[in-house]
Amino acid sequence: MKVRLSVLLLFLVLFVQPIFAQVGNGNYQVTINTTVWDGHDNNSGRCSNNFKYYFQYTDNANAELVWQEANGLGTQPTVWSKQVTFPATRALVKIYTTSSRNWHSWGGCNGYDDNKGPDKYMTIPCFVGSYNDIYDVWSSYTSISIAPEKVVIAAPSNILPENDKLSFQASHNFPSSVYNWQYSLDGNTWNDFPSGSNSDNISISGYELMGSAFRPLIGSGNIFIRIDYKCGKRYSNILTLNPRLSSPKIVSTIATPNKCYGESNGNVKIQFDRALLPNESLNIYLEDTTSTSGYSNDMLNLTSLNADNSVAWPSELPPGGYRITLLGKYPNSSITTYTDGINHIGRFGFTGPTAVQYSATSRDVYCNGGSDATITVNATGGVGNYQVGYKKMQDNNYTWMPFSSANQHVITGLDTGTYYIRLLDGNNCIMKDGSGNEVISTIAINQPAEALHVDASQIINPLAFGYTDGSITAILTGGTPISGNSYNVDWSKLDGTSFTPQAPTTNPFTTVVQNLGDGKYILSAKDANFTLTSGVDAKGCMLKDTFTVTQPLPLKVTINEKQVISCKGANDGLLYAQGEGGIEIPIFRYKYQWFKNDNGSWMDISQSDSIATRLIAGIYKVIITDKNNITKESTPFTLTEPEQLVVSLTSTPLICNGSNNGTADASITGGTLPYHIEWATGDTTNAITGLSQGTYMAFITDARGCQTQQQVKVASPDPILFSNIIVKDPTCFGGKDGAITYVATGGAQPYTYSWSNNATSPMLNAIPAGNYNVTITDKNNCTAQQTFKVFDPAKVVVDLGPDRTLCNEQVLIADASIANGMIYQWSGSSGFSASTSQVTLSNPGTYNVKAIDGNGCTAFDTINITRSNALVAAEMVAATQAFQDQDVELVNISKPAPEKVEWLLPPDNVTVLNTSDQYAAIRFRDTGLYTIGLKTMVGACEKIVTQPITIVKAESFDDPGGTASPFVKEFVVLPNPSHGQFTVKITLQEASPIELRLININSGLIANVLKQSGSAQYIIPYNLNLAAGIYSLVLETSKEYRVIKIMIL
Repeated sequence: MKVRLSVLLLFLVLFVQPIFAQVGNGNYQVTINTTVWDGHDNNSGRCSNNFKYYFQYTDNANAELVWQEANGLGTQPTVWSKQVTFPATRALVKIYTTSSRNWHSWGGCNGYDDNKGPDKYMTIPCFVGSYNDIYDVWSSYTSISIAPEKVVIAAPSNILPENDKLSFQASHNFPSSVYNWQYSLDGNTWNDFPSGSNSDNISISGYELMGSAFRPLIGSGNIFIRIDYKCGKRYSNILTLNPRLSSPKIVSTIATPNKCYGESNGNVKIQFDRALLPNESLNIYLEDTTSTSGYSNDMLNLTSLNADNSVAWPSELPPGGYRITLLGKYPNSSITTYTDGINHIGRFGFTGPTAVQYSATSRDVYCNGGSDATITVNATGGVGNYQVGYKKMQDNNYTWMPFSSANQHVITGLDTGTYYIRLLDGNNCIMKDGSGNEVISTIAINQPAEALHVDASQIINPLAFGYTDGSITAILTGGTPISGNSYNVDWSKLDGTSFTPQAPTTNPFTTVVQNLGDGKYILSAKDANFTLTSGVDAKGCMLKDTFTVTQPLPLKVTINEKQVISCKGANDGLLYAQGEGGIEIPIFRYKYQWFKNDNGSWMDISQSDSIATRLIAGIYKVIITDKNNITKESTPFTLTEPEQLVVSLTSTPLICNGSNNGTADASITGGTLPYHIEWATGDTTNAITGLSQGTYMAFITDARGCQTQQQVKVASPDPILFSNIIVKDPTCFGGKDGAITYVATGGAQPYTYSWSNNATSPMLNAIPAGNYNVTITDKNNCTAQQTFKVFDPAKVVVDLGPDRTLCNEQVLIADASIANGMIYQWSGSSGFSASTSQVTLSNPGTYNVKAIDGNGCTAFDTINITRSNALVAAEMVAATQAFQDQDVELVNISKPAPEKVEWLLPPDNVTVLNTSDQYAAIRFRDTGLYTIGLKTMVGACEKIVTQPITIVKAESFDDPGGTASPFVKEFVVLPNPSHGQFTVKITLQEASPIELRLININSGLIANVLKQSGSAQYIIPYNLNLAAGIYSLVLETSKEYRVIKIMIL
């Protein structure tokens, strides 16, 4: 039911949203359009030239000024537009003007002012006027319009009910003539509201607005609302309203209260003002508003009311204060009716009779197990004529009886237990709890918590067999103690012999009898209530109990071997002491003390368990002690050990080095049979065969897990080995003057030789490059192989590069240099010759070169040179130092611009971000010295330019804060150039740590690093011994870095 109310509230939130705009006080807007020109073009821009407007209101408030600078006006018209607003609470009655015109002369600014132009009187709320030459000193045309700035209308809801009024508000303080309220059904054709609606705050219903034409609009269209404030075509904003049927109104409510307090059988009749229309439905929601957990229910989808236009609510209402809310639908289930009117909510309430109240008290049973308890019931409230019902918790039915007096009744003859008590008044109303449930009292009829009994007892048996030092201690509890802490007691033996106990103690009551031997003893006792009752009801007030005193069995002990000693000299023997009799110690049974016979003396071996562990061979005994400190000594026991486990290994050698025809054999003695042998090879037999050279380990384990191991070596003759190997490569590429020499040792001589080129000599001479293999066989047919590789030296190569076309002013430095070059022979067109490794070529033609190195090896190459009148240039700009993972920009500044461009970038540790013919952006992933370059091409001509760049790792500084850029205010080096003695001055926006790095631009090496912190200004002297050259001084701060180039002389 509460879920349905929540749905209603959600509907109201989602679909009945207010459509208030920001409605406040209205304003007027003044629009002034002025066209001004200078008929003589003689005003001066160096003097004051202007024109002004003054506003005058009926309240004589200070004039408001609109001012326009007029300097620079010429003979051509200039248009200015101004808009000014003022509150609708003030009335503007006139506008007047002033203007100033001056021209410049040697004596200053000359001219005259129009100090007071003609007054222009206005009408409110709408005014439009046009004026020629409103200023005396300027040529002009002026138009002035006044109208409400913007009238805003709003309503608290977007629903217009048929028979309930909706309030509208508009911007305040305008004259009534502005508030021309209109409505439209299509947004194009507008109709005026009924007369008497010219106000900024009106209320109207759909029927008042349109009469009978309103209802057909419900579900088929919207109604649009606006204000036409009759000032040209000026309108307010438009409200879009949904026409809705007003639900029936609640006329009255007639409530009938409930019969009993706390019951929910009240009802209500709700009277409405009309019947439901065809296609109209109504949901009624009823809620108790006096309690957050009160009654809540609904009647849904009603399509008709009772004949008298009423609804009878079911008889299910508890007392409370109720609210009725409605939710209707018309003309279909998707369109709600209007239910926000004051008569769409109904309220009523009622109270019921007072609550039936009762209480119950009890008197408990005298003795545990008796049945003489009572329950007394007292009742109030309701209508009287009470009757009480009672039953024990486990019974099925109640026993009912009328009260023996008006407000009290006593129930007698009850035994112990839990009873349920119920009460009815003359209307059969019951007592209820705060949740509306019947109060059924639970009465516990108690008895003494326990029958008189022995709560705890202690029998101390004789310490040993035949002793008479036993005793019995009994603690009595339960029943009703005499004087709160005592009982009457008597002790006797089973044959009737009486014993006199010690004087009892109390809190708790304790009785003790001593000097007892083996036998049975009887205790009798009675409590304080024993004389107050009789028969079976007195049974719980007395006790009779029997105690048995028992002497222990005789104490005995023997030793058993639990685990033999596994190996010679081992200490893993175990002996077990088996005790019996006496009084055992919990868990441990007995205390144990072990001894070993050492040359006739018994020595304590410091073991106190029933099992003696880690024992070596010898004679042992044990003494046990029971809980009563009675001791017993065992007969001595002899623990023995086996003989030592031993293995002996033998082997036979190999015939050839590297073969597998050796053998090994094992012989085992001692320990405990059977034996298990396992070789490192995984074999488990005493003899193993097919062995190669090496050492072999045998592991032996006997039946008791004793282990031993031994190793044996299988020998082998020495292998045939190659040493002092010398391989001579051919002198020149493709030559045949190579040789192979070596020294062979090992095996059994004499040797025979077999080469892969079919030679049978020990060594090879006069051979070309290649792979050679020799096999040596000794007299036992044991062989060894060796492979030799003879390498061709690198081919002597002269590379003059591809044929070249030389552009205007270009020459080619042709380089034929070779390693260890000795002789160079150049020849070419027009009788060209030279004997140097490098030559400068400028003329077209074919050029040949022959180069001979120090070994007499030769190389040849040819290059063709052609010429072009084109001009090629290569020039770029880039930093000589940057930081790791920082963008580096390269700019092509070659002039004239080449036809093609190729950026020459390092192959590793570089990320290319962007490239074009004019620009490249890269980033270095690691520090170091790199070379970057640019290759330009015009036709077949090309030119290359390169430069080094040093990449260093940026320092990490703490952020000094939000200082605005530039952070580095000053960074200078004086003097520059210098011989290494200079001063660096640094000024920052605020204190920050710095780092200075001095880097040699040519080598990329860091020459000096300096760090300082704690200041916003640093003056740092340098005195360095540096090689002459250009250096970069890099300044790093937490926000910026700067670079200065320094020249060292």
